[in-house]
Amino acid sequence: MAEFNTSFWQDLPQGSFIVGLSSISWREAWKYGERAFRYVNLDAGHALQSLVVSAKMLGWKVSRLDNTSNEDIHKVMGLNQKSCFHEEEHTDMLLVISREILSPSQDLETLVENLPLFFQGIANQLSPQMHEWEIIDSVERATSLDEIPQKRVISLPVKRVASQESKEVVLKRRSIHIMDKESATHLVLFVHRVENTPPGLYILLRNKKMLENLKEEMSANFLWKEQELSGLYSLHEHDYRLISKTISCGQEIASDGAFSLGMLSEFSKQLTEFGAHRYKELYWECGAIGQQLYLEATSMGLNGTGIGCFLDDMMHDILGLKSNRFQILYHFTIGRGYVDSRIQTKHAYKRDS
Repeated sequence: MAEFNTSFWQDLPQGSFIVGLSSISWREAWKYGERAFRYVNLDAGHALQSLVVSAKMLGWKVSRLDNTSNEDIHKVMGLNQKSCFHEEEHTDMLLVISREILSPSQDLETLVENLPLFFQGIANQLSPQMHEWEIIDSVERATSLDEIPQKRVISLPVKRVASQESKEVVLKRRSIHIMDKESATHLVLFVHRVENTPPGLYILLRNKKMLENLKEEMSANFLWKEQELSGLYSLHEHDYRLISKTISCGQEIASDGAFSLGMLSEFSKQLTEFGAHRYKELYWECGAIGQQLYLEATSMGLNGTGIGCFLDDMMHDILGLKSNRFQILYHFTIGRGYVDSRIQTKHAYKRDS
C-alpha cells in the first residue's frame, strides 16, 4: 500500500482505475509439480475474462497495457520489493478499467516516475515450507520479456436469446467433478452425446484462414466435412469416449459429458514472430476461452470443467500433427453435472436478520 501524487490519471477518462494480475507458481507447484506454470497462466486467462465480463455487465471496458515492459509492471505492483514477499510472485498483466477502450500506445512512464521507493505491508505466506522447481523458474525467466501488442480479435455475430440474468450466471458458475452421462447437449471436438450430431472428432475454426495450414499439419485421413455451424468441421465419426478419458489422465468427466475439447493453438510460428512472452499469452487466451465456456454452459443449465491434466503427445498423435506449429494447451469438458446433495451453498457474507 502507498499514497502518492501523480499526473498519470490526467491522460485517462474520469473514474478509470488499474487492476494488476500476478502469479505465484508455488500456489500450484506443491500439488502439480512442473505443470504449475501451465496452470497459473491458464488461471490468469480465467481472471482476465472474469474482469472483462464483469466490466461489460456494468457498461465498462477493459484495456490491457500492451506496450508496457514487465519491469515497469513489476514496479507498479511492488513486486520488485522482494523483502515484502515470502514466495516468488511473477508479473502477468496490467489492465485499465474505464468507460472507453484506451489507445494501445498508453504506457506507464508517468506513473512509474512518481512511485514511492517502498510500499507498506508484507504479503501473506502461503505455506511454511516449499520445494524449488528449477524448470519453472527457468521457463518464467525465458518468457518474462517485454510485453507484445495483442492481435485485435474480430467477434463473429452469434444470435442468442438471453436465458438468464448475467448476475445469476456468474453466481451459479461452478466447476463440476462428476458428469451425468445419461444427458446430452451441444458440440465441439470429442462429441459424445449431442442431439442430431454423430459422435466423433470435430474441429471449430476461429479463423478460417488457417484451414489449409491445419489440413497440411493434421492427419490426411480426416474428412473435413463442413457442418451447418460456420467453421465447424467433422473430422472422423467414431466413439471417442475412452480415448478422451485416457487423454485427460483417466478422468471420467472427459467422457461422461456431452463433449470435451482441446484448445489447439498456433504455436511455433507465434513464438518465432512475437517472442518467448507469447508462450504465456497463448495460455492466457486459452484460460479466457475456458472462463467464457464456464459462463455459457451455466447460462444453458449445464456445467463445465477445465482439465489441466492431459497427455499432450497422445492428443497430438490423435490429430496426426506433424510438427509443433500447432499445440494443444488446454482441455475442457461440458455436460450436465451430477449435483452432490451433501454439498451446500451458503451466502458468502453473514446477513443481518
